[in-house]
Amino acid sequence: MASFEFSVRYQEGEDPSAHWSDKVTLPKAWQQSSCDRLLRYLVDVYNKAKPDMPQLKAEACHLSNEADKPNSRSEALGSENVIADVIAPLDTIFIKLGETIERTAWRCTAMNLEVHVPVAHQDLLSLRAAVDANDTEALQKAVESAGVASPYDMLVAEADVKDEEGRICGTEWHSVGGRFAWASDLEGDGGDMGAKVTLADYARRRGADRIIALIELTDKCAAPLLASSRGRAAEDIETSAQGMAGKMKELNSQLQASLKSQQQN
Repeated sequence: MASFEFSVRYQEGEDPSAHWSDKVTLPKAWQQSSCDRLLRYLVDVYNKAKPDMPQLKAEACHLSNEADKPNSRSEALGSENVIADVIAPLDTIFIKLGETIERTAWRCTAMNLEVHVPVAHQDLLSLRAAVDANDTEALQKAVESAGVASPYDMLVAEADVKDEEGRICGTEWHSVGGRFAWASDLEGDGGDMGAKVTLADYARRRGADRIIALIELTDKCAAPLLASSRGRAAEDIETSAQGMAGKMKELNSQLQASLKSQQQN
């Protein structure tokens, strides 16, 4: 039977005897289960492994997907999230005290699960600038220009490296998070995988709350940022783009109204 493996840890409190870590191997079919099911399972495993310690209650705990640099993260997982969306093989999952949230918009970016989508470098810079400015209207325009289908796709652009005389001497590869790989006569070959992130991940890294709220709103409405343009006629693409542009404007208006209402309260 196919399976997937990850690490689990409990390190709450100052008593080291209550701390616990283990490797977990589950049937691959579990990847389509909810994080709530996984939380209850892991809490039960902990309680059996630590019978002399105060027993944990699933209702008072939540799961967190965490990692150190260069891909540092600490993402609280929601009870309704599907495991495959937020836990990749070999990830490290922590059991934390505190009630769980309903869901998170964050998605794991396992290398073997990434969807790489080539975009123009200028479009990538526009997307990055919109997130940096926390500007949902600018994001809408950049998304339409780049033809972004999902904020969880890995958008990748190539750029030429030029020497002082303007001659091409190499290539750089960029994601929304910046340059993540290069090969040139000036610097040699190198990489920075911490800069290789999706649009959704970059928004969270930058703390762009308006952008994050818009992404979460599209998730709840089951609406893509822009319908995919792969393998479709030009007329279909134009019609779809116009329709999704209207959807983006509608969602953006809802977001602005919600933020205004929160400020007034």
